[in-house]
Formats: sequence, structure tokens, C-alpha cells
Amino acid sequence: TVHFDHPGKSPFMDMQLQPMYAGQNNSNPNVISVDPAMVQDIGVVTAQIARRNLTRTINTYGVVMPNEKTITDINTRVGGWIDKLYFDYTGMSVRKGGPMAVIYSPELIGAEQEFLQSVGFAGVSGNSVTSSSSLIQSARQRLKFFGMSDKQIDALQSTGKVMDRVTIHSAGDGVILEKDVFEGQKITAGQSLFKVADLHHVWILADVFKIDMPFLRIGSPASVVYNNAESYKGSVDFVYPQVDPASRSVKVRIPLNNPGMELKVGQYVDVAIHSPVSYDAIAVPTQAVINTGLRTVVAVALGGGKF
Repeated sequence: TVHFDHPGKSPFMDMQLQPMYAGQNNSNPNVISVDPAMVQDIGVVTAQIARRNLTRTINTYGVVMPNEKTITDINTRVGGWIDKLYFDYTGMSVRKGGPMAVIYSPELIGAEQEFLQSVGFAGVSGNSVTSSSSLIQSARQRLKFFGMSDKQIDALQSTGKVMDRVTIHSAGDGVILEKDVFEGQKITAGQSLFKVADLHHVWILADVFKIDMPFLRIGSPASVVYNNAESYKGSVDFVYPQVDPASRSVKVRIPLNNPGMELKVGQYVDVAIHSPVSYDAIAVPTQAVINTGLRTVVAVALGGGKF
């Protein structure tokens, strides 16, 4: 601090010297005095230091994806030909247990005939048809392996009439994401026919970049907005372990309920992740922090125009 014994301008800067009167406390070089009228004119605002939980908001984008836990693969356990399809294109809704396709399968016909022969042999030999004959049980298990239900097998046993067609049913509610067959197509055992997902529950896969990676936390609350419309609330439940080689970002997963299916698979959405940084921290307003380049400082109001 430089003192002068006369008023005027500073020889170092083009500024008027401020008067210092007797009785003023100038013993502390870190304390400055500002006229209260000037404080009011320049709009200095003070705020109390407080302890609070601090969060960092990570603003990014994400993509709506099916919840992988709800995806079911509709396939066949026998080879044959597609005789009929109940669904002609992707995007159609299906119900659990509803018919998806009818298959003509010589392999299944042979297994049914083998079962009926086992039942007939048990009757000829004098054993009860309902007894636990190993031959009958083996043939029955083979039919169940091919996808026939106990009800269908019991009907086959009681009527003795071979069913030359088998109906493939949906394993769950949802929407057809993939359709890989057509009527008349030859198929093999295990071939995927449809992929179905329940889109009432979706995942948001959001990209988080290097600068924000240290702040990622499992369980951090998140908000998702599409086209400035309704906001969806969720939380981060998984951070993927790999970095995207192109964008150099990591993906985080946010499960959301989608009751009206307004969020469409493949949509881009705005994501805000509110990640906790510190608990019970001493906090000051951002505007109060002065960054000198080497350190950050704040001015403490001592009252009476002194800082």
C-alpha cells in the first residue's frame, strides 16, 4: 500500500487518490474501505456463507432405447415351413400368449406319431396309458421340448389325432422390433422369428464426456426432456465400462417408465444429471468468487464499507 500526503491523481494509475482520515483502521493491508454511497451506486450485493449439499449438473444428450430386460426372442424349436403369420410388419403390438405364427413341421409330426405309438404299445401290453411308462414319458418330454403344452399333449393322447401344424405364441406383451420371416419360408430349429420388447419401460443411454466423468455417481437423479415437452424423472443405474472410440465419451443408463409410449426408440433427448459433489460443504455464491489465475478468493464484508 502506498501513502501520499496530498490529494490528487496517483502517479502510477490514472485514478484519484482516496482520502484516509485519522482513526480509520488501516493497520491491516488486506482490508479496504469503500464509501457506502459508492457501494450502493455500483450495486454490491452480499450473501451469507452457508453449509449445503453441492451438486454438479451434467447437461448432455441421450438416445431412447428398449429396456433389454423386456426383450423376448420368439423362435421355434422345430424345423419346418411358415404356414401363416399373424403379424405382417414391425411396430405391431402383441399380447402375452397371443398367436404369432403357424408352422408346418414334419419333424413334429414324427414326434407326435412316436408318442401315439408309445401310448398304443402300453395299451397292448396291458399297462395303463396313464402309468409312468418310461417310453411314454420320453416321447412326452420330446413333444414338450418341441414346444407343445401339456394341454396339447393330453388332447393328442385322448383323440389320437396328429396335429400337423403348431402355433407359436408370444412370450410377453410388447411391440415387434424385428420380424425375420415371411409366409412360406423354410425355417430351422432355433431360428429367431420375432423380437418383441415392452416399450412401456425404456432406457435412456446418455453420453458423458471426459470433463464430467469424475462426477458420475450411480443413483444420481436425472431429468429427461424431449422437445421441451414433459419432463421425465429417473436416476442413473449403470455406467458402461467402455469409452466410445469416436466421441471419447462413456454411456450411462437411465431407466424410465413410458406409460403412454410417447418416448420413441431412437429419439434424441436432453438429459440433465444432478450428480452430488459434496455434502455439508461451505458454500458461497459463484458471483462472489474472484479467480486471480493462481488462486480463487472471496471478499468478506466486515461492515461499515470495509471489505
